[in-house]
Amino acid sequence: MADPTPTLFPTSSPLVVAVVESRRGLEMVANLPPGAVDVCELRLDRLGCLPDADTIGSLALPWIATVRDPSEGGDRDFTATRRAPLFQQCVGLAAAIDVELENATARQELIREIQASNSSLILSFHDFQSAPDLKSARTLMRRAVDNGADIFKLAVTPQRPSEIGNLLELLDDPCIPVSLMAMGRWGLAARLLYAACGSVLNYGWVEEPVVSGQWEATELKKQLARVTSTGLTGGG
Repeated sequence: MADPTPTLFPTSSPLVVAVVESRRGLEMVANLPPGAVDVCELRLDRLGCLPDADTIGSLALPWIATVRDPSEGGDRDFTATRRAPLFQQCVGLAAAIDVELENATARQELIREIQASNSSLILSFHDFQSAPDLKSARTLMRRAVDNGADIFKLAVTPQRPSEIGNLLELLDDPCIPVSLMAMGRWGLAARLLYAACGSVLNYGWVEEPVVSGQWEATELKKQLARVTSTGLTGGG
């Protein structure tokens, strides 16, 4: 791969990310019409390896490299030792690399390499049982900033509708771009709301939902265009 993929930011609008977990998913994304999605996430812990340059080039999209820790939803067979070389292969090639915020201290050498490259650094936090209150979420965001993140990603599982609204304040003039999403019962509604309110990366499935409450990627792109369109007239 001769030229590094351009970085994702700055961007003026929320982006829809197609999550790829298999070879078939790679083919499906490669066959999407232009503009159907904005970004591709390669879940390397599910793919097992970094696809070759020609395969990645066929996607014609910026891509995020993710080698998810089993504690946050990754493949159970991918230990820290197995994940490390996959991360290394992606530095400077991926538009962004997603590292768990909880692993930031242990991954300082990798983070420094990402920061010195053309790749953006996403520091992510996943809560599959609950949603942090706003104060705790801001503390997580500050930790991401302190560890050099370009993007802070927060995926939560609200147990009450009020928790969805409380976290909206993270999108009010954040210190770094925020990718905010919900899982579970209210995931579909909350993801569309957060995307419309400025969540910068909004993830959707290609073959089947990766987690509950997730949109199919191309449908999310269509729905987001509908709710963010301007120029509508008429009464309620």
